Order: sequence, then structure tokens, then C-alpha cells
Amino acid sequence: GSGGRAARLGTLRFGVPLRKPFATVRQIGFNILWIILAVALFATVAVVAFIHRILAPVRLLAEGTERIARGDYAVDIPVRSRDEFGSLARRFNRMSQVLREESAQRRDLQAQLLQSSRLEAMGNVAAKVAHDFNNMLTIIVGYGGMLLRRLPAGHEARADVEEIARAGERATAICRQLLAFSRGQILAPVPFDLNAWLAESEGLFRRLAGERAAVALQLGADAPWVKADPGQLTQAVTNLVANARDAMAEGGTITVGTSNVILD
Repeated sequence: GSGGRAARLGTLRFGVPLRKPFATVRQIGFNILWIILAVALFATVAVVAFIHRILAPVRLLAEGTERIARGDYAVDIPVRSRDEFGSLARRFNRMSQVLREESAQRRDLQAQLLQSSRLEAMGNVAAKVAHDFNNMLTIIVGYGGMLLRRLPAGHEARADVEEIARAGERATAICRQLLAFSRGQILAPVPFDLNAWLAESEGLFRRLAGERAAVALQLGADAPWVKADPGQLTQAVTNLVANARDAMAEGGTITVGTSNVILD
């Protein structure tokens, strides 16, 4: 009797309290599982962020390289850090800037080459025209000289024929200048009296000035001879006279003079 009662009491003592430890162990297991899941999620997020931080600059560099390969040099990669990727981005931007500068220089050189090609084509056309015009001027100057020899010294038409002959000679000199320029030849200057040359060219200047402007020569008595190309000098002075005429809308006087000047 007493032994059986003690055993039942022992059973009650050991059976009832054992449920709480099992529940506690299970709760601890769930807590550990949640902790493991949270740590795994945090680790995943950290790994993804780290990979994104590494791959984002690489992706920008790859996109910039593709744009440069297509000829688009306006590429600037943002520098977001001071590590190796930031240094690589700065060097890439510097390379892109150098490529842009070289591309601009290449475009300028191409434009200059195109302009040189156009000038060369114009020079060839001018050479052909000058050659044909020079042939016609040879005939005009030749017949002018024959007519001048037939006219007596006091003939009223002699002055006009002499002006025609001088104009033909000047035109021939300009043609020779165009031919020499188109062939790449160096023009050889010759010494001549500048005052005498201006006096002979006064009629040309007056006709060029027209009715709106008058031409006055002021030739210095001490003006020495000069060594220059007469054709180039004629072209330069006629351009100056034409510019002065165009600048005087209401007319005026164009003064062409010579003098000795000491330049500092």
C-alpha cells in the first residue's frame, strides 16, 4: 500500500513538470532558426550590395568603352570613391578628354585639307584661265605695238594706244603671276622706280576709282627705287584703291603717295 502510493506520487512528480522543458527547447529552436534566417538574409543583402558596388563601376566602364568604340568620346564616368575604382574612373575620364581633343584636332585638319583641296582646284582652274587669257593678251599687246609704231609722234590717238599697250603689259604680268602661283614657282622681284611706276598707273587708278572719287598722287622726291614684283604691287595697290572707293559712299579723294619712312 504505501510503496504503490509513493510510486504514483513519483509518477505525478516526474510526468507533469517535463512538458515545460520540451516547450522551452522547441521555442529556443525556433528562435535559433529565425536568427539563422535573419543572419542569412543580412549576409545576402550585404553580399548583393558589395557585388553591386563592385560591378556598378565596371558596368559604367564597359558602357563607356562601347561608346568610345562607336566614336562617341563625350563620356564621363562619375567618380564616387577614392579607391582603385575611383582612380580608374578618373584615368578613364582623362583618356576620354584626350580623345575628344584629338578628335577636334582631326576635324580641324580634315577641314584644312578640304580647304587646301578646294584652293588647289581653284588654282588649277585659274592657271588654265590665265594661260588662255595670256594667249589673247599676247595678240592684243602685239597688235598694239604694231599700231603704235605706225602712228606718228604727234598723232591724237597715240596716247590712247600707249595706254592700251601699258594695260596689256600689266595684264600680262598678272597672268604670269597667276601661272607662277599655280605652278608653285617663286616670283623674282626686280628693281624699279616706284614714282615712275605710280605715274604710269595713275590712269588705271582713276578708271578704277570711277566718277565718285578723285585720285591724287603725292610722289616724294626722295623716294628710292624698290625691289618688288610689279604684278604683285599692282594687285595690292589696286585693291587698296578699290577698298577706299567703296568706303567713300559720298565720294572724296584717294591719295596715293610715296615717301621715306623709318619704322620703329
